[in-house]
Amino acid sequence: HNNQNKRETTWPERSKRLQQRSQLPVSQLFVSPGVYSIIVFTLGFKTGCNPTAIVEGINNTWIKLPPFSSKVVMDDKKNGKAVWVPVSTRVEDHVVVPDLDYSNIENPDEFIEDYTSHLANNPMDMSRPLWEFHVLNIKTSNAESFGTGKFHHSLGNGMSLMSLLYASSRKTSDPDAFPTTATTRKHSRKVIHRIISLDDVKFVKNTMNVDIADMMTKGSKCRWGNFIGLVVFPLWIRCEDDPLKYIRRARATMDKKKISMEPLISYGILKLIMKIFGEKVVEAIAKRALIIHYVSYVDKLIINLAVDTAVIPDPHLLCDDLVESLNIIKLAALEKGLHKM
Repeated sequence: HNNQNKRETTWPERSKRLQQRSQLPVSQLFVSPGVYSIIVFTLGFKTGCNPTAIVEGINNTWIKLPPFSSKVVMDDKKNGKAVWVPVSTRVEDHVVVPDLDYSNIENPDEFIEDYTSHLANNPMDMSRPLWEFHVLNIKTSNAESFGTGKFHHSLGNGMSLMSLLYASSRKTSDPDAFPTTATTRKHSRKVIHRIISLDDVKFVKNTMNVDIADMMTKGSKCRWGNFIGLVVFPLWIRCEDDPLKYIRRARATMDKKKISMEPLISYGILKLIMKIFGEKVVEAIAKRALIIHYVSYVDKLIINLAVDTAVIPDPHLLCDDLVESLNIIKLAALEKGLHKM
């Protein structure tokens, strides 16, 4: 008899909930023309990509979330607020298999960097659902094939979308089980990544008795949407005799900020600024020349950089510096461990 009380959620009901969520300040900011914020992602596979299987998988997962089968429309009845409008969506229209002559690609790693950078700089078609996935059956130094794509940031924040990618994966040994542990600007963006050993980071972590923040925490209570708080974290640009001093200072600072009200207050201030001064003011203070993401997977840590090439013309040098800094800190941690012995 309980089944009699259950009913499927209709499209108008889901659309209403989507409209309510799209009116969140951060979502409104992401769809404003001056910001145009997207998330570019890459996935490396151990085998060749099967486009048909990917389409089937997306049909069974992503497309069941209303934002992935809806477009954004500015509603004049809501003072120009962005709302979600459900549309008929074919997954095949969003899964791109480029016609490439892979035999003529001399440097696959560089090709992937250029391809993802082009993807990041190429505006999305706002008249349809705001996501796409590209299948690249090209072998690189780290994978047999690649999947790359982008989500418009109005679909959700990083945690929501990482959860979605994770939920779309399954164990090869058990297809029903989850894996055991995924602005329009004047200048172009360059997107690159560097893969380093997670064991090196763990070594520093264990030596210094600090924590590594996990993107996917079991039992996480995160909600879908764009709920974003900010903390202002100072960077010390100076040489220290003891490289581990950076770690100690960073840990002490973050320990204080984790128990502070700063993220909640910053979110409140963001809403207040948008309400009083409008989105244009927030757009002006939201410009970013450098975005760094760290993603850990199995025994690897991937450093992802998106840079404004007018400000940082050589992002590879920045990656080299990050890796060199880790090596210096690792050596200092090793000496610290030896001294303890």
